[in-house]
Amino acid sequence: MNPSGSSMNESDRLAALYSYHILDSLPEEEYEEITQLAAQICQTPIALISLVDHQRQWFKSNRGLTIRQTPIEQSFCAYTIRNPSQTNVVPDARLDPRFADNPLVRGEPNMVFYAGSPLIDENGFALGSLCVIDQQSRQLSPSQVSALDILAKQVVRLLELRKKTKALQESEARFRTMAEASPILIAMADESSQATYFNKAWVELTGRPMAVLLNFGWVDLVHPQDRQPYVTLYLDAFKTQQPFSGEFRVLTPSGDYRWLLAHGTARFHSDGSLAGYISACMDVTPQKVNQQQAHRAHQELQGAYEQARLSKEAADLGTFDMDVTTNHMIWDERCRTLFGISHSDMVSFDTDFIANLHPDDQERIVDTIKNVFIKSVSNGDYDVEYRTIGVEDQQIRWVRAKGKAYFNEADEPVRFIGSVLDITPQMNALKKIEEVVTERTLELAGANHQLRESNALLARSNENLQQFAYVASHDLQEPLRKIQQFGDLLKTGQADKTGESILYLERMQSAASRMSMLIKDLLDFSRISTQRDASDSVSLQRVVERVVSTLELRVEELGAQIRVGSLPTVLGDSSQLGQLFQNLLSNALKFHHPGSSPRIEVTAQWLAVEHLPAGIKPGRGAIAYHRIDVVDNGIGFDEKYLDRIFQVFQRLHGKNEFAGTGIGLAICEKVVLNHGGAITAMSQPGQGATFSVYLPV
Repeated sequence: MNPSGSSMNESDRLAALYSYHILDSLPEEEYEEITQLAAQICQTPIALISLVDHQRQWFKSNRGLTIRQTPIEQSFCAYTIRNPSQTNVVPDARLDPRFADNPLVRGEPNMVFYAGSPLIDENGFALGSLCVIDQQSRQLSPSQVSALDILAKQVVRLLELRKKTKALQESEARFRTMAEASPILIAMADESSQATYFNKAWVELTGRPMAVLLNFGWVDLVHPQDRQPYVTLYLDAFKTQQPFSGEFRVLTPSGDYRWLLAHGTARFHSDGSLAGYISACMDVTPQKVNQQQAHRAHQELQGAYEQARLSKEAADLGTFDMDVTTNHMIWDERCRTLFGISHSDMVSFDTDFIANLHPDDQERIVDTIKNVFIKSVSNGDYDVEYRTIGVEDQQIRWVRAKGKAYFNEADEPVRFIGSVLDITPQMNALKKIEEVVTERTLELAGANHQLRESNALLARSNENLQQFAYVASHDLQEPLRKIQQFGDLLKTGQADKTGESILYLERMQSAASRMSMLIKDLLDFSRISTQRDASDSVSLQRVVERVVSTLELRVEELGAQIRVGSLPTVLGDSSQLGQLFQNLLSNALKFHHPGSSPRIEVTAQWLAVEHLPAGIKPGRGAIAYHRIDVVDNGIGFDEKYLDRIFQVFQRLHGKNEFAGTGIGLAICEKVVLNHGGAITAMSQPGQGATFSVYLPV
């Protein structure tokens, strides 16, 4: 049910509301100050200026509320305007059957108390209300209700003033637009006879800028014989406040005088006091053209006609002229050629023009010309392209026709003229281009299909390869465990012996252990390659803390110091991110200077995409990235090997110097890429290393 009701004058009320052009306007300080004052007087957290249309209530000012509108079904103010003679007070909406189930009561902003004073315009229409709202039950004192009503009237005065100001501005703008475009010389003066405006025609005629003209800068341009009489006439009009008319001559920049006929009309304020004058001057310089001038004009006209004829022939244009009242048409020779007509008889609109249009174009062109003959639809303008079929040669030609229809006083078409141009070569060329485009489009579609098939084959190949690595690694673990177990048994059985047999057993077990570690890393690499699109919220703070806890024994053995700064939360896979930082921190512990304690620092910072270092190309676009740095004081490396360290099985040190499989950093890069990021490193030999991970925000 629509709470605003369906009174018979609702359409008039809406029309009144729309006439203010206030809906969906930007906030304005005057209205914000009223709601601030209303909230202060009534001691409420929320105060609104609400305007109610046919489907919503919109807030011109919404102090204490974040939304700018609600559906009319949720509107308290829609009830207020139904009884515009009094302030609508709802002490506790939760107990009012009209509002108890209202979403604004049951949910945000949890309205309980409401008081609204209707906004009644000068015609008696209720436009909306000034209302105050609280989230607890309460009452307003009589003085608060009175103040709310007074403020509501002030809102209406602001709306009326806004409406009148807008109308005045629009009227002024229309006048200025008309005046600036008019060839008539228009000027305005205030009640003291001081000029306040000269239009463009005045500036162009006198050659003086408006600033000079405004300070009586036009008087000295008046012919000496006319100056005193006209100035006296002008000033006397201000004394009598009567219209005036007069003639005078004005000097132009070219040195000649132009005769002007001036008419001035007084303007008055609403209280009847003189506001000033507006004057209009027309150039009425006598056109005393002698016979020589007439002959010259005739020659110029003939020259223009000849020039037009030569231009038409050079452009290969045909022309037509139609008497709309009789449907008879006059076609020149070129126009007849384009329709394949060789006879010189009178041409008919129906039998010669319409009948010889291409069948596919006839209906469209007939409808177009019907609209051309309706002044309100087309203003008589005609610009079309169509095909003709030659009456005698049956040749199909493309033509472009442009023309104009002319109308009598009753807006009925009486004449239709224009030109036609043969555009057959251009249309044939365009058709050829379209054919080529179509052909290339089909070729591209075929290529795209082949590319999709190739991508699908590549995806299957990668999947098969990953499955093979995963299964093969599992199958290799079992015999290795047997080798290690049997080696332990042999070693136990040979415990009382020394010599080469024990050495061989230890080497065998060491090789089996390294092989097991290598297979485990391969398994990890395979899992990371097959697990993607993780989108859980992961706290890197917790991830790194768990890694540090896991490495606690190794940290104590080395006397290492690990300082972890404030780290962000990202979208990703917790397990993979744990493996990333496990490998980075393990490497920082592993590659330390002998005899010194490792010092490791993990920090993070936020970087906008435009501030990413050159060469960093994350896997997924984002407006910003988290940069996490793992900094150590270890042995470092030469940056010329930077591209190698993230490759599988690449080691910069011998296995006897530092244990490892050469897969750890490859796993790190794979994890970062899976998360749409990038990883790089900076280092110098003997000066530690910094590994930087970039993850999308």
